[in-house]
Amino acid sequence: MANFSELVPEEKHRVLICCIMGLAHSTGTSGFPNSLHTLGYEVDILEWDEVLNSKGKEVSPDIVLTDKNSNHSLVVECKTSKLKKDQIERYNDVKKEDLIDWGISTTNPRQLTHDITLVASYENGGTFLATLRQWGCTFPTLQIGLVKIEKIANEFSRAELNEIFPLTIRLDQAPQYLYPVGRESPDHIIMDQILQGLLSKLYANENEEFEIALKDIIIDIFPHWEAMGTGIREKVIKNFQRVMEVASKSDLIGKYIEYQQDKIKFKIPNYKHTKAIQAFQSVGVKYINKLRKDYTQKRLDEEWETKKPEGGE
Repeated sequence: MANFSELVPEEKHRVLICCIMGLAHSTGTSGFPNSLHTLGYEVDILEWDEVLNSKGKEVSPDIVLTDKNSNHSLVVECKTSKLKKDQIERYNDVKKEDLIDWGISTTNPRQLTHDITLVASYENGGTFLATLRQWGCTFPTLQIGLVKIEKIANEFSRAELNEIFPLTIRLDQAPQYLYPVGRESPDHIIMDQILQGLLSKLYANENEEFEIALKDIIIDIFPHWEAMGTGIREKVIKNFQRVMEVASKSDLIGKYIEYQQDKIKFKIPNYKHTKAIQAFQSVGVKYINKLRKDYTQKRLDEEWETKKPEGGE
């Protein structure tokens, strides 16, 4: 069986976030139960750049989930790297008043409680446990594996949360559509989302001509766009614009798409009476495969450079 890194060779951090979001999604899947949604949790905050704790120091939770009726929030930090002591200290200083300042609302804010929650892949779960013990960290910690999400350290303050774990999952069915593109998504991931969004709009369009703002496609792609931080939204828009600009000038995509002033225009007139959409889809897939191949080769080259002995060729 593949390990986490083999199953998720890129964007491990985004996939961990998607796993937690899936648990709070309104509709679960066969491979991903929505147990947090059943308890009442919804996404309030998604990858804000930073917010302040009670001592005026910055913290950057990946997700904040809240059950408004039970007045309880999960402030979630997903880690694919080492946990730092000062990060634990900054999260220790997050108070109820801070969450209210961040915009978290419940039926009774005075009764609001929260758990700082750490999430790691099973590949670095052992390192996590050692770090938690070393620094006396009491945050509940979840470990995501290929077929299970389990609590590996400390208790939640809300009893029902302790009772739902472990959860059986299928990591290969993680609902990545909930957060389809992150800060560091490679170009082929971004272009795949653009193509899917364009095809959906082209088929739904009732006119013979087609033009749409790229931002409208982006917003449709992200089901939690309004919950996302300003910084990540700006980064996503900038990356989509860059990828679209390059694609529109390529021999493959440029035949069908014109991109100017953030507007995408389908070049083929009366396209509904032709097979232009199908042809565009085929060309789009070829272009994405080329981007994926280039990205894979670049990663292999970088790995070779890091492993190459000094003085080697």
